[in-house]
Amino acid sequence: MNHTAQLFYGLIVIVSTVANWFLHKVIDKPNIDQKELLEATAQYRKLLIPDLIIKGVGLILSLILYYDV
Repeated sequence: MNHTAQLFYGLIVIVSTVANWFLHKVIDKPNIDQKELLEATAQYRKLLIPDLIIKGVGLILSLILYYDV
C-alpha cells in the first residue's frame, strides 16, 4: 500500500511501453524494403496507443484512489 511504489511502478510500465513503441519504429528504418515487417510493426504500434491510454488512465485512477483513502 505504498503510494510512491505504486507511482513508480506505473511510470516504469508506461516508459517500457513507450520504449517498445520506439524500438519498433527504429526497426523500420533499416528494413525499409521488407513490406511484411513494416506492416507488422505498424499494426503493433497501433495496438500500443490504446494500451498506453489504458495504462495512463489506470495510473491516474490508482493515484486518485490511493491518495484519497
